[in-house]
Amino acid sequence: AMKFIAAALCVVSLSTASFAETQRESEFASSGSWTPFAIGLLPPAQVSGADWDVTGLRVGILAARHHNVLFLSASGLVDLVTGDVNGIEVAGLCNHVGKSSGVFQVAGVVNSVDGDFAGVQVAGVYNAVNAEAAGMSVAAFNRAETMEGLQVGLFNRARALSGVQVGVVNLVEDGSECIQLGLVNVMRDGIYPAMPVMNIGF
Repeated sequence: AMKFIAAALCVVSLSTASFAETQRESEFASSGSWTPFAIGLLPPAQVSGADWDVTGLRVGILAARHHNVLFLSASGLVDLVTGDVNGIEVAGLCNHVGKSSGVFQVAGVVNSVDGDFAGVQVAGVYNAVNAEAAGMSVAAFNRAETMEGLQVGLFNRARALSGVQVGVVNLVEDGSECIQLGLVNVMRDGIYPAMPVMNIGF
C-alpha cells in the first residue's frame, strides 16, 4: 500500500507540473486596456475600469474587479476577476475567477474558479473548481469537476480523480487512479463502492 501511495503522489506531482506549464504557455487574453498597478476601495471606485487587465499588482481595500490579472492581487474582502488569473490571489473573504486560474489562491472563506485551475487553493470553508483542477486544494469542503492532485478537507468531492483525497468524507464518481483516506470513502465505479479508512481505485 505504501508503494502504491508513493507512486500515486509521484504521478500527481508530474501531472500537476505539466498542467501548470501548459497554463503558463497559454496566451494571456488581453482586453485591450491594461495597467501595471491598480488600487481601489470598492468597484466602481477603483483606479482602472472593471474591463481592464492588471499586469502587476492589484489592491482592493474592500473589493476589486478587473478582466485579467497577472502576478499579484490582494483584496480586503472580495477579489473578482471576470477573465483569467496567472499568479497569486489573496482575499479576506472570497476569490472568484470567471475563467481559468493558476499558481496560488487563498481566501478566508471561499475560492471559486469557473474554468481550469492549476496550483494551490487554500480556503477557510470552501474551494470550488468547475472544470479541471491540478495541484492541491485545502479547505473544510473541496469540490472539483476533475482533479489531478490532492484534496484535503472534511468533505472532498470530485467527479473524476487522479490522486489522493484525505478527509472525513470522500466522494468520487470515477476514481480509476486514486486513493481515498477517511472515515467514509465512496468510489461509485470502484471495486468497493464504499469503504472505511481507505479505498483504492486502479
